[in-house]
Amino acid sequence: MPRFLATVLCLAAATLCAAQEPPADTPPEPPKDPRPRVRYTLDDCLRLASENNLDLAYARLEPGLYEGDLIAFRGAYDPTAYITFNRRSIKAPTASALSGAPILDEDLWSGTAGVKGGIVSGATYDFNFQTERDFTNSSFSTLNPKWSSSYGVSLRQPLLKAAWVDYNLVSARLSRNSHRQSIFKVEETASTTLYNVEFAYWTLVNSIRQRDVKQRALELAQRLYEVNRNKVRAGALAPIEELRAESEVASQKEGIILAENTIEDSQDELKRLIRPFNAPADWDFVIEPADEPAFEATAVDPEAAISRALENRPELEQLRIAMESAKINEWKYGRDLLPTVDLTGSLRYSGLGRNFGDSLEGIRTSDFDTWEVGIVIEYPFGTRAARGGLARAEAERRRADLSLRNTEQTVVLEVREAAREINTTAQRIEATKTAVRLARRSLEAEQARYDRGLTTSHELLQFQKTLTEAESNETKAVIDHNIARLKLRKSTGTLLTERAGR
Repeated sequence: MPRFLATVLCLAAATLCAAQEPPADTPPEPPKDPRPRVRYTLDDCLRLASENNLDLAYARLEPGLYEGDLIAFRGAYDPTAYITFNRRSIKAPTASALSGAPILDEDLWSGTAGVKGGIVSGATYDFNFQTERDFTNSSFSTLNPKWSSSYGVSLRQPLLKAAWVDYNLVSARLSRNSHRQSIFKVEETASTTLYNVEFAYWTLVNSIRQRDVKQRALELAQRLYEVNRNKVRAGALAPIEELRAESEVASQKEGIILAENTIEDSQDELKRLIRPFNAPADWDFVIEPADEPAFEATAVDPEAAISRALENRPELEQLRIAMESAKINEWKYGRDLLPTVDLTGSLRYSGLGRNFGDSLEGIRTSDFDTWEVGIVIEYPFGTRAARGGLARAEAERRRADLSLRNTEQTVVLEVREAAREINTTAQRIEATKTAVRLARRSLEAEQARYDRGLTTSHELLQFQKTLTEAESNETKAVIDHNIARLKLRKSTGTLLTERAGR
């Protein structure tokens, strides 16, 4: 009996001394990160992305390209003013007395000023004023010099091919459709950008929380290691138990190292989305998320969500416009197969005199006019260009229709998956909360058994791992629920409008 009491007292004293000594293998505290820390809410990140994201800035420039095309199209109907001057001198021998001189000498000055252009009906016009001065040595010329002036208008209007407003506005309609598509493309890019930012934000939050879970697991493992080491030194525990605990500490340290790397990757992805990289200092800071993921148990009506998606998704609007443009091209090339039948006409008033003023007086009286009406018919021997364009337009229209139907199916699939994921993650959250509560109670019970010497370090470590895994699953379930709600908003096309209204 005295020997037994002495042994117990020795063990207790050894344990007490070991507990008071600082653990020889306790790792030093990691150095504090010197980088500045910036605390961002989710709304902060979304605002910064709207202002700075390069993909979004690039997409916003595209509508301006088609606005330029529309201006250029209207410019095709701008009138053109023109002026021409010409002088012609003729000196030639004659073979007839009727020429009025043995050597005919003629000097001709002429000029024209006018305006010409086209209108959207396909017609072309030319309104001009002409004048010329003719001096000759011919004895038969009663006016020498002779001034002749005239003004008039000529018009050519297609009746079949390339005719009327609907045909000539095809280019404008296609440019307007491209402009509308580019606007929906901006909406699609903005929605995708906001989705990526929020996804990256919650991914960063999850990475930090997973690191925190591993740190708590490391603390448990270190406490167990210290207890086991003290017991081994006191001779109350086999050395293998110390090795097991030390191995677990090393394993948890590795997990924290990997978690820290994941956090850095998540931060870089979020920085890329909200702040362009121009110099290394631009990304030399630490993002601290200020928002916590929330759990909202909401019921989702898949059919209503699908209807909203088919109505709101900008990708579908782009494809509908593409199909409309393909139909326009198909109609245009069908018209190009028609022959050319153009109506032509002109009207001109002229005057003649010994000087320029006399020629203008003749014009003013409108006594001398010339008018002309005609029909021009052209039919090419081959229409391969038009038939080739028509075949291509028909193929584009069929492709656009198939692409629209395929994208609609993809949208429906995305909505259904997001709705199911919301319900699944909500159930996972409840299940993981229960699992964490039970794992914590089990670990406490196992710790009590271990303290009484009724179990081994190996068994206790298994309970610690179970708790760590349960806490990790709970954290991930909450994050996944927030991401599932995000996916539903994006898949229904309401993410941009919801964020704009906040």
